Amino acid sequence: MKPANDSKSDDVVPIRFQLGQNYPNPFRNRTTIKYCVGYRCRVLLSVSAIDGSEIERLVDMEQEAGTYEVEFSGEAGELGGFRLETTYSYRLEAADFRETRQMWRIR
Repeated sequence: MKPANDSKSDDVVPIRFQLGQNYPNPFRNRTTIKYCVGYRCRVLLSVSAIDGSEIERLVDMEQEAGTYEVEFSGEAGELGGFRLETTYSYRLEAADFRETRQMWRIR
């Protein structure tokens, strides 16, 4: 595999970490979060309620460099509870990279 460059090849490996905005946003039932891992490391992608309490861990594992997508559902998750909040934050932690974004659920 080669480092990322201007080409659109599927075998391009990103050379930096990045957290994309979820889509669609706002969402009703499900939304997709895209992120890039610059090199092999432990990755944590979590979703929190508006009060800051974690409600779901979407990713918690070591991952190779690459671009990934995960789906988030507005329904009850591994940490429980029906999700009534309309605003969530999601956070990517990988190596020394940290970024948080917001997403909105509509009913």
